[in-house]
Amino acid sequence: MTNHYFLPPSMPVPDIVVTLLGPLLGLIVLVAIFGWLRRTHPLRPKTMAEAIAGLTSETITRRFLAAIPQVTRELNLELATATQTEVFEATEHLTVFRGLLDLGTNLAQIHVPVTYRYHLPLAAPWKLELRGSTLIVHAPDIQPSLPPAIHTDRMEKRTQRGWARLSPADLLAQLERQMTPTLSGYATDPRHLDLVRPQCRRAVAEFVQQCLTEEPWWQHGTVTALQIRFADEPAVSSAATVKLQMDI
Repeated sequence: MTNHYFLPPSMPVPDIVVTLLGPLLGLIVLVAIFGWLRRTHPLRPKTMAEAIAGLTSETITRRFLAAIPQVTRELNLELATATQTEVFEATEHLTVFRGLLDLGTNLAQIHVPVTYRYHLPLAAPWKLELRGSTLIVHAPDIQPSLPPAIHTDRMEKRTQRGWARLSPADLLAQLERQMTPTLSGYATDPRHLDLVRPQCRRAVAEFVQQCLTEEPWWQHGTVTALQIRFADEPAVSSAATVKLQMDI
């Protein structure tokens, strides 16, 4: 007995499928190649002119502010610290009988290390402008973080009592009460600010670089130097401003 098997007739492929299949496969290949090229060869401006086209003070400042974390009045950029030992001294001399009898001099003295800290309020106005290959940053004024940090664990006290005087304990206590307001005044003194100003410039320059490092015009090498100007400074010439060369 012979078995006969019947195969179903093959279904013809519509012509439109054959027509579209080739271009579709080609498109998929092109998309894959384009994605690979973008990952391995990121697009960059071809020329310096293309990199800086449309850059204005407003656009650069806006891009910089957009890169800063959410700005609040409480958010500050810590810039610099300076630690030094301060000396406080008070004396009290006493005479009687119109100066005929000297009762001696009481002395109170304190030696204490103090750390001064300085910051910028990020919510204050900023302005950035490009001049040639130098990015000029108009930053807010430097602010002291008050009160300064008093290292009481390393504080040294010394007293000396006059020969006919009571204990100088009250004089020492009075000196301790005056420390915090006196040190706060020291922190805002222009001489202290000038000492930390170079360190503050470097800190601001590093912060600006971190905020703008993803910008295409920055990556292209448009900026080769930073110039930091603080709002509390008078008009600053380029020669008086510290320029920080950038490794792009």
